[in-house]
Amino acid sequence: MLPALQRKWDKKNILIFCYLVLPIKSLLLVGLRFLDMLPQNGEPLLLVIIVMQGILTIFLLVLSGVISASIAGELLDHQELRTGLRQEGVFSSTIFFAEKTMSGIGIMIGGLVLTLIHFPVGVAPADVSEETIFSLGFVVGIIIPALYLIPALLFTRYKITREKHAEIYLELKSRRSDCK
Repeated sequence: MLPALQRKWDKKNILIFCYLVLPIKSLLLVGLRFLDMLPQNGEPLLLVIIVMQGILTIFLLVLSGVISASIAGELLDHQELRTGLRQEGVFSSTIFFAEKTMSGIGIMIGGLVLTLIHFPVGVAPADVSEETIFSLGFVVGIIIPALYLIPALLFTRYKITREKHAEIYLELKSRRSDCK
């Protein structure tokens, strides 16, 4: 499926699509729950809806991960063309550091959010107040998904198209063959 998508659209557009659909589907699910338009808890259809939403989420996250890794390769080629240096290690360590940093910040913010909404500890799920459930739903279903708009906006600045990368690749190939 990915090769077919890449033949039709540039990587940038696929990635932006993923980062726009991810928050929309979450906003839709939580919004429908807030509006009492989803099946009630315990109804089989609710489970089907949640599982389908989970499958779509995983698909979009895997797709965006694969495309992001491919874009990293294009950026490596572009950087090599500009500087003459191939620096996979620098790119890999920077990406790894950014992922670990964001993971740590996410855990810290998650704990802070749970504290701010006074999420109870050691309480049966049925005993959690409606206000707490609403607050958690608002943060997890609206605020966090809206953060996906940041990378979508940032990727609008990515300028390497399929054609541009082909030019870069051919120039690098030519330089490498001249060095032999």
